[in-house]
Amino acid sequence: MTVSLIGLWLLVHTLFAAASEMGVPSQDLRSESREPLWEVDLEQNGFLADKYSRAQSAPADRMIAFSNPEEVVVLDQTFEKPYQSTVRAFVLDAKSGSLRKRTEWTMRTSSGVFPVRSGGYAVLQEQGTALYGRGFEKSDLTTSPSVELVSPNGGRLAGLAMKNGHSVWITLDPETLTESGIIPGSYQPSISENAVAKLVLKNTGGPILEVIVGEQAPVLRQLKRGAAPPKFVSEDLLALVVGQDFEVISVTGAQLFTGKLKYDWHQFASCRDGSKMAVVEQSWSELKGRVSKELIRVFDLMRKTVVWSTTNEVLSVTEASARSGVALSPDCSLVAIKSMSLVRVFRLP
Repeated sequence: MTVSLIGLWLLVHTLFAAASEMGVPSQDLRSESREPLWEVDLEQNGFLADKYSRAQSAPADRMIAFSNPEEVVVLDQTFEKPYQSTVRAFVLDAKSGSLRKRTEWTMRTSSGVFPVRSGGYAVLQEQGTALYGRGFEKSDLTTSPSVELVSPNGGRLAGLAMKNGHSVWITLDPETLTESGIIPGSYQPSISENAVAKLVLKNTGGPILEVIVGEQAPVLRQLKRGAAPPKFVSEDLLALVVGQDFEVISVTGAQLFTGKLKYDWHQFASCRDGSKMAVVEQSWSELKGRVSKELIRVFDLMRKTVVWSTTNEVLSVTEASARSGVALSPDCSLVAIKSMSLVRVFRLP
């Protein structure tokens, strides 16, 4: 692999985050390599950055998946005009970054790829959701609802479906794509295999977090105004964000640890064994309306501290989709970062 052209506008630093931000003892990470295991610029393989409306572009975290130890799947979607796009899927060898497979399809809306527990993928296509196996081999299983959510362990999917003239959230079995349940309410939830978390607006003092585990009674917690929707980062842990503050809590409401976000916009990524989570933060340029800097941190959930971080400084970016998507390997040993056409994989401590 050669150093990519996109590297000219990405200044990559691997930083050693101070765990003092988390209120816990700091940790020496200097033994960790600053260099990725590999990096590849997919522009040479036909990756085309989306130059159209950001509103049509899929969220960055839906464009990369690390569903099994052998491969990383990256999607690229370009809108030739509104409601007419081409989606290209690249299957990369997880050890070397070499291209194993490339395929494409057309869509009118945003695509996405979700890792499932079998090591395969639920993929958004024109008619709904299709199930793919390892190696990104398409199966005959499809369903009309478009998947929007996946549990951290890949054991449950969720999406919107029409029932009795109303749009409702349903859960799907990731092995068969058959409906397995209905999630009450209209607000977007977060899911684990056995639990659902969502915000409920019941009063003017701020939203209420509602967590339902199995058939148990809901666990309710009053949150401050401005709270972002909750996000499962393991099967029994949730991340909550209010402004620049975040905390990780259990499904029973017990607080595990707290922290601070440096930038305004964020997304979370989890891995199948539930031992780590990644937080992606982005700072926006007021002059250009584009991302000017990204901070990516990986937390060890049991040790309650940052174990790895890197900063991207995006220079002179004009494409609307200049955002990084992050995926953790199933065993939490690797982190894959997709920044436009540049894909890098780092080893985690």
